[in-house]
Amino acid sequence: RVEFVFSERGTKIALFDGYKFYKSDFVKALEAFKWRCPVKTCSAKLYIPENSVTIVRTDGTHDHERLSETRILREKVSNSLKMKAVGDMSIRPSKMIRAEIVDCDAVENLTRQDVRGVSLNIYRARRKSYPRLPRSMSESIQALLQLQSSDMLLVGNRTFLLIVDPDSCIACFSTTDNLRLLCSSPAIFIDG
Repeated sequence: RVEFVFSERGTKIALFDGYKFYKSDFVKALEAFKWRCPVKTCSAKLYIPENSVTIVRTDGTHDHERLSETRILREKVSNSLKMKAVGDMSIRPSKMIRAEIVDCDAVENLTRQDVRGVSLNIYRARRKSYPRLPRSMSESIQALLQLQSSDMLLVGNRTFLLIVDPDSCIACFSTTDNLRLLCSSPAIFIDG
């Protein structure tokens, strides 16, 4: 039986008999996609119709060791959590890992080092979605201008970045409700 999971790069791969396969070409004669082994020297191929888990034909044999169950499990957990982590940036990685461990069947095969590696993978995947840290004031303003169009600077479905002026290098972080409340107050007390 073929199992489809996501790879490290987020593409769909097939797991069959302890080996990984990636989607290659569509073969019209078989009405199926060709799935190849990612090891360059290996000639093993599977032919699987679209939206199916049945194998129509196999070609070649593997000339390398099959993947261990623990490695397959670790990669499945890591890759699914990386996709969830990028999709929802507000959940802590430790909470995501605990939830995945509860849902996972063969969790006893994971070691502490595996869990640590999964956590680091989550942090690395999240870091890719953020821009690099700016080194000057003008780079900071440019980064804020790029973030202004995205949904990253929302608080309660309201924009938290009100003004970004690249000419005077001024940025105002607030919501319109906060400014209205500040303007309607008879007295303003400031600390500092």
